[in-house]
Amino acid sequence: KHIDYLDAFADLQEDVHQLRHVYLEIKSLEKELKNLKERQSNVNQARDLLLYQQNEIRAVAPQACEDEELRQEERILSNAEKLSERTTWLFDELYEKDGAISEKLKAAETSLGELAQIDQNFLEMQKQCENARIIVDDLAVSLQHYSQDITFDAERLEAIRQRLAVLNGLKKKYGGSLEGVLDHQKQVEDELAQLENLQKSIRELESHIETKREELSRICA
Repeated sequence: KHIDYLDAFADLQEDVHQLRHVYLEIKSLEKELKNLKERQSNVNQARDLLLYQQNEIRAVAPQACEDEELRQEERILSNAEKLSERTTWLFDELYEKDGAISEKLKAAETSLGELAQIDQNFLEMQKQCENARIIVDDLAVSLQHYSQDITFDAERLEAIRQRLAVLNGLKKKYGGSLEGVLDHQKQVEDELAQLENLQKSIRELESHIETKREELSRICA
């Protein structure tokens, strides 16, 4: 019978040891949970601000270099009449009108060809003149296409200016440039992800503590 008492005492000691171990583990987990919840409390106000900033930037959905492209388009539309007049004039001067540069280069090319029949030293000059005429003709065609394609669109111009105003509003608030806005957006999203991870850690830790408490109850039973 004495051996039975010793076995029972040994089992009891094992239970006490296990009980102490689980209890201390729970206390450690509860301390960690308290720290996490304090961090969560401190960042709740920051989270509201981050969400506001995230929503504000997402609502505008700025794209990299968008403002530069829009300013270029605005300059073109604002000066559409001037661009059309100047390119048309250049096309006429280079190619279209009587005595245009292309026509004069063609005449010079012909004259150099005649001179080359006398002195072959003029052959290279004739070739250079021909190349110059080809360049002028290609330039004239490009100017003609540009002149034909450009149009003034008042609605598009107004839409660009409104979009630029919205983008400028974001730039004033978040970094001073569109690149700064996009960098800030990424920073905000990273911080919100960290907050979400914090909430997830709290839920997981609470679940783990509950499991340990159930284990403690089984030992005490």
